[in-house]
Amino acid sequence: MRYAKQLFSLDVAPPEVRKTKVLGEYGVVWPGVQAAVVRKYAPKAYIAQVRDALPKEIQDGVRFINYAEIGLSGPHIHLTEQSVINFYFYVNGEVTAFYEGEARVANELVLDSGNDYYPIDENTISEVERFVAKDGDVWIISTRQPHAVFYDGDTREGVERYRNIGDKRRVAVQVYLDMPYEQAASILS
Repeated sequence: MRYAKQLFSLDVAPPEVRKTKVLGEYGVVWPGVQAAVVRKYAPKAYIAQVRDALPKEIQDGVRFINYAEIGLSGPHIHLTEQSVINFYFYVNGEVTAFYEGEARVANELVLDSGNDYYPIDENTISEVERFVAKDGDVWIISTRQPHAVFYDGDTREGVERYRNIGDKRRVAVQVYLDMPYEQAASILS
């Protein structure tokens, strides 16, 4: 794969933080509906444990670490970090897909475009690769490459395809890096 890589297993347990302070919400598609990503506070000792499990060269590029509840999201790119390491703890068979083509910003698709990311018009790009994470997997992804999260085999169309069914959400600890994906993935090989 060119835009994502499954990593070694790190000895990091999931934090017990589901009801802690919300740090930010991103990917608001409908008023009153939970955002695609809800980032939450994780205890400082836990963040230190995650950071210490990473190679020194990666630690130097860490922007921040948090706990996240991740729903479905349409194609988008991140504006701040260059790559993300996801420690997946609870998943529901969601596909993470990557795209190539003209990445045209589609502000009309969400209510909070520019809040750390830009939505991308899926009609101007084509899927080139995908993966399905399992509980306990660790993946690094290129956040500057258009990517989306959806249910495999979902026949809904348009923005409905990215609307969660029920309250199923992936739970992950995310390490945001100020380091190009290619450089970080090479260090983690």
